Amino acid sequence: MAYTVTWRVVGPDERTVESDAFPDSFGRHEEAVAFILDKLSAFPSLGYEKGRGFWGRTAPDRRIETRFSIAEVPAYSDAVPRT
Repeated sequence: MAYTVTWRVVGPDERTVESDAFPDSFGRHEEAVAFILDKLSAFPSLGYEKGRGFWGRTAPDRRIETRFSIAEVPAYSDAVPRT
């Protein structure tokens, strides 16, 4: 198995404004989590909640946030980049 990380920008009405997947893939879940935590370090307001996942905001009072999630995919999947 491999893991991929996706992100999406969510508005105050819970609608996705923009989304995409990072081109990286990870052999272990822990590596994907570390990748997300590194991305979250750019946000002054961040956290994790079940159902919402990892999230970051540019300011605590902002109503738009970026959410990150991890997907498990078969290693032979087209979702796993080939080098």
